Amino acid sequence: MVRLNGRTYYSPPGPNEGLADPSKLGAVVATVRCSKSQHDSNRRTEPDWTDPGSTFVPDGSPLYELVGVPVACQVAARSNDGRLHLYTAMPESRSSTCPP
Repeated sequence: MVRLNGRTYYSPPGPNEGLADPSKLGAVVATVRCSKSQHDSNRRTEPDWTDPGSTFVPDGSPLYELVGVPVACQVAARSNDGRLHLYTAMPESRSSTCPP
């Protein structure tokens, strides 16, 4: 998951699901400040989200807009596995302008 501008985004699980097309990358819209997987492994409760933050995108990683897609709908980032993943805004935080 990724958190940006108060929205939570998810990437579908699975080895080939949720991968983003590198040719569709636009500008960098933010840089991950805190990755929960790197900093919160010893906590017993879930910490508050850092914005921009993530679960499996390393600290310092860029979050990209996608050409022709509003940032309120989707972003892309490289997760710990090094692959470029597509992150879609969760239904409760997605903009009404996002496609279904």
